[in-house]
Amino acid sequence: MGFKPRFSKSPPPVETATPAPAISGSDPLAGLGRYSHGRTALQYGLAAGGLRAGDRVLVPDFVCDAMVLPLQQLQLVPVYFPVESDLQPRWSALDSLASDDTRALVMIHYFGIPQAVDRYRDFCRGRNLILIEDNAHGFGGRFEGEMLGTLGDIAISSPWKNFAIRNGGLLYVAGASDRAFESLSQQPRRFFPSRRKILGLVEAGWRKHCRYYGHGLQTIPPTAPLPAWRMSEESVAFLRGQDFAAGATRRRDIYETWQRWALRSGLEPVIERLAGAEAPLLFPAYCRDPDYRHALLEWAWRRRIEASTWPKLPPEVLAGAGAAQAYWARMICLPIHQDMPAADLVNYLDLCGPVP
Repeated sequence: MGFKPRFSKSPPPVETATPAPAISGSDPLAGLGRYSHGRTALQYGLAAGGLRAGDRVLVPDFVCDAMVLPLQQLQLVPVYFPVESDLQPRWSALDSLASDDTRALVMIHYFGIPQAVDRYRDFCRGRNLILIEDNAHGFGGRFEGEMLGTLGDIAISSPWKNFAIRNGGLLYVAGASDRAFESLSQQPRRFFPSRRKILGLVEAGWRKHCRYYGHGLQTIPPTAPLPAWRMSEESVAFLRGQDFAAGATRRRDIYETWQRWALRSGLEPVIERLAGAEAPLLFPAYCRDPDYRHALLEWAWRRRIEASTWPKLPPEVLAGAGAAQAYWARMICLPIHQDMPAADLVNYLDLCGPVP
């Protein structure tokens, strides 16, 4: 593929006949690998980047176990580094963990809000590391004019989380157009819940579902591997017809509505301010303690507000003594539905009354 980390000191890339992706063109998916899920896209991206069994990869400890799964499948070694309460790296700890056999660093745009991109790039450049950008939450957003999900040497996005589409995981590899997905079959429809099952989750079943994945998220079995599928054609067609800038603006409006409500309600926003061009997936805030988080989730579900928790931490992080589990225990994630005007959310929250 002619892969060369942009933020490392590697030798010049090998010449390749495959053109680099035209990200800024009329087709927003040009040059991007189109897979059914972000974890599949990441697995193919890691292989394209030349990572091999035994290579160490620096990963934030506040991370979903689904993100770590592709590393484990390729027998890479995740080395977890701590993050601060605003989910930025604890840079001093990160620096001490980088060793001679460290090959890559993962940068996660939590909830679709860009991390300190330039600092990550400088860190990777100074240590000859591959920068892996996890943009699973922020498809459609931008940072300094560039699309999130195209800022790393290897980058993935999961547009199915931002849009009501069947599936979707995108892969960006610096300096090359990914074509590996073309040989894969589409995800069979039988792997999706039936219409009856979906309707059964809408009322009491939906609330039970929320409680299971909210209060008990860390107790459910580890995320399982998926077969390698490509993105469905209807998902591709849908994304090509979207106005991502307009959708991102609506998402930011709703995010800021939640932020004002959270501050009035005694919650602490996890991330103080937006950069200005992102497409946030959720609004995260800290509750004063885990018991209050539990009560607030129940309050929200009774009012049909799809509050949730995130992430499902890897078992090795749960077994450690770091702060990631404590962050999760106090964090509540509030929904952003970009088709709901922010003004309607304001009116609905007024009807909901005060929090407990």
